[in-house]
Amino acid sequence: GYASLYMSCADLLSGAWDGINSEGLCVFGLVDLGRPKNTVVTSGTRVIGLHPPQVMRLLLDTCANVEEAKVAMLENRIYDVAQGIHYLVADRHGNAFIFEVNHLDQRAYITDNGGKPQVLTNSPVWALPSPEKYPKEFSDEYDSLYRYQVLQNLLKGHKGKYTFSFMVKANEKVFPRKETHNLGGPAMTLRPVWQVVYDQTRVAMKIRFWLKDGNTDAEGRAELVMSDWLDFSLTK
Repeated sequence: GYASLYMSCADLLSGAWDGINSEGLCVFGLVDLGRPKNTVVTSGTRVIGLHPPQVMRLLLDTCANVEEAKVAMLENRIYDVAQGIHYLVADRHGNAFIFEVNHLDQRAYITDNGGKPQVLTNSPVWALPSPEKYPKEFSDEYDSLYRYQVLQNLLKGHKGKYTFSFMVKANEKVFPRKETHNLGGPAMTLRPVWQVVYDQTRVAMKIRFWLKDGNTDAEGRAELVMSDWLDFSLTK
């Protein structure tokens, strides 16, 4: 298959949580709060299909553009192991799509980018309300819809090219810094374990990692201490 750079955790042999291949195809996977409740038994039975990290690795290994990626995702059975995942796939030609499963009818939903940047948090894009129906206030700044709105507004208000600095700072605006209930369970502390920016022209990545918390403000919002940026690139 194609050579690739990717970020992996949990399954080092076959999985990828985000990555880029030699053809400039990028993949990302995030928790989808709108996916069907997981019913997969992970022991004592045999499951046919691919789990999300394997899906993304498949795309990196075999697909050169978004059209090939769509076919691969529709032709393979995908099952969720822990939580439902939705995917953002983009090629170096400016094409991108979000792949999701509707929990109501179990059908795949593909949302094309139409030549524009796409935002993906943890809300199912196919079910997003129109902006005028968003809540006026959010009790949790890590609320998925709140983060989606913040990123959309940053994109709309930005003039000119999307620089590395802009993308990093925009992402920092929605970092988890306080305790949250956003992922549907009890209150938990989340951190951005890694932050990555892919260059589809050079086939390269810049990545850094959360090291520890720094000072905490009066509202319980932590200052995040991040590593230096690490640079990787594919060469012939």
